[in-house]
Amino acid sequence: MTWYKITPIDTLFFKNAKPFNAGQDMWSKSMFPPLPSVYRGAFRTAYFAENIDEFHRAGEKDDPTLNIKIGLTAIAKKRKEYFPVPLDLYILKDKHGSRSEVKVYEKKKLSCVSSYPFEYVLSENENINYDESETDNVGPDDFIDLASLNCYLAKAGDSLELENIDSFITYENKTGIAIDRCTGNSKQSMLYQIYSIRMKNNVSMLVDVENMNDCSCKTIKLGGEARAASVEKCNKDVAEAINTPTITGKEFKIYLASPAIFSNGWLPGWINPKDMTGTYEVGNRSVTVRVTVAATGRPIAAGGFDMKAKKPKEMVAAVPAGSVYYMELIKGSIEDVVELFHKKKISDSRSEDGFGYCMIGVV
Repeated sequence: MTWYKITPIDTLFFKNAKPFNAGQDMWSKSMFPPLPSVYRGAFRTAYFAENIDEFHRAGEKDDPTLNIKIGLTAIAKKRKEYFPVPLDLYILKDKHGSRSEVKVYEKKKLSCVSSYPFEYVLSENENINYDESETDNVGPDDFIDLASLNCYLAKAGDSLELENIDSFITYENKTGIAIDRCTGNSKQSMLYQIYSIRMKNNVSMLVDVENMNDCSCKTIKLGGEARAASVEKCNKDVAEAINTPTITGKEFKIYLASPAIFSNGWLPGWINPKDMTGTYEVGNRSVTVRVTVAATGRPIAAGGFDMKAKKPKEMVAAVPAGSVYYMELIKGSIEDVVELFHKKKISDSRSEDGFGYCMIGVV
């Protein structure tokens, strides 16, 4: 695996799930960070740009870029790395509304009968004085730095620091006219408006890429408008800097650092939704677990664009990055849990695109 630092030269636009048809629903706002599949597509395109005589193999069984795979991704700001915020966190504010502390929801036994699929819930600390404090949820625009992520996974104190998306990017408005991808000509009466992102100074994207060692590219094209971004290899292995927490007992949590595509919707395909149990197996290792509670965000749409066919790929629903699943080990060992889940990809599909990168944490 090789880490790359990607720094945009201009604005970027990463399409979100909002339907967008020029001339009808005429505006769209870029998502950030992009889906991990965006990086894979960019590096595959870069390979063919350097080896144009092999482009006829794109999408075929002997496609030389099929082995290119995406691992962990992050945002870099100065000398810090940031990741999507775990969704089992909340913000405790003082009475003036300023941020004071970042807390982890507590797992508690459900005390009433309901259609809720779990016997546990995640709730705020019962000792909070609401006369002096108020709470707020974290969301997709919040990010956690590497040091705080290690503390969170190890359940080591409350000294967690978050950054808002405004620390990394600004939005810029642009009006344009739609282009026919097949002919390259403009479409009549097809105006559109987009909100692109411009990354702030000292902000870049970090990507762990497998099987891209022969690439000598200095720039790649990213996003819906194929804007240029500089790319350089990094010496730091960000994944290696993520510690392995010490799990005692039978409980642990799984944190998704990237979106995951599961065949059971918000649940992995190997989990039976009737009793929330399932067996996960890779090679000679397997564990049987039960999901006891979860903190998941709204599903997002994962698609893309087929460069060779010149058409969009099929949209599928994905569980957003930051989602957290609390697990109870029924069969197997904690060593198996670490080997199967920590810094591994568990998406039911498209793991080669970087979907489903996860880490384990202490409950």
